[in-house]
Order: sequence, then C-alpha cells, then structure tokens
Amino acid sequence: GGTAPAILNAANEVAVDAFLNYRLPYLGIASVVSNVLNRLGAESVISLEQILMRDKESRLLATEQIKELTR
Repeated sequence: GGTAPAILNAANEVAVDAFLNYRLPYLGIASVVSNVLNRLGAESVISLEQILMRDKESRLLATEQIKELTR
C-alpha cells in the first residue's frame, strides 16, 4: 500500500526497458525492482506530489542500479 505501487511500477518500467534493450538479464528485473523498493520503502500517501516524487526517485535509483549491475 501507500507509495509502494508507484515505486514498484516505476522501477519495473525502467528494468523492463533495460531488459528489452539488452542491458539487463531477465532475472535482473526482479532484483532491480526489489532493491529499489527496499531502499525507498513505502510510506502513507499524503499527496499526488509525493507519489510523483517517489516515481521520479524510483526511476533514477533503478537506472543507477542497472548501471552498477552491468559494469
């Protein structure tokens, strides 16, 4: 609940895009999504701005994790 769905969705979109563009193995998708969700954690939703901020943070963190995994 809370902000978790936004975090999960954003990280998943970035990870799947990386997989489709041959930058991440298939099993790496779950790893990236799990790591992003664990690092950011879920919190109660207060506003739309908060959800949009978590979406942006999730995408940035997922991108960083993919870069680290593919070094």
